[in-house]
Parts: sequence; C-alpha cells; structure tokens
Amino acid sequence: MEMVCAMKSQQLYHLGIYWYRWSKESQNFQYILFSNVLKKHTLGDDIDKGRFNANKETFGHSYTLKISKLQPLDAGTYYCAVSHSSELLFGNGTELSVGK
Repeated sequence: MEMVCAMKSQQLYHLGIYWYRWSKESQNFQYILFSNVLKKHTLGDDIDKGRFNANKETFGHSYTLKISKLQPLDAGTYYCAVSHSSELLFGNGTELSVGK
C-alpha cells in the first residue's frame, strides 16, 4: 500500500517529512516516522521497520509512505507533515481501511 504526500512549496520539500496516523478505534494520534532527504528514517515506538518505509521521489516534490503486509491495526487516517518555523504543517490526510 502506498500513500503520496505532494509538497506545494519546493522550500518545504527539502526539510524531510513526518508521517502520523489517527486511529478512530483507539482515539490515538501516533507518530509513524520521519524521513529526511538523505533517506534516513526515525521510526516511532512500536512501528515495524520491516513494514513501514518512506521515500523521496527523485523528480517532483513528493514523498511516499509504503506499508507492506497490511494488518487491521494499520487502519486509520494517515497524515504527512513538515516542520516550518517551529510548527508542523499537516496535509489533509488519507484514510486507510483494512479488512479483517
């Protein structure tokens, strides 16, 4: 499963990207990972590094979050965010449903 986060500003694109998940079931906002332009990843607690990966697109201004071997606990709304002037700027979110 892949989700794409496109940046409108080239300036923000170079900073790296954060990914978060909101779970309706647990009413919890969870940090998934941070990925910078050097492809270094910092994963959140309880995130399986074998299943979650983020990549910067070579051309264009976007990042992709890839989740392999989907599990029911992966369901939720995923948000990308960038840090700008000490604030996190969030995207609109993408809802992911996973069958049981």
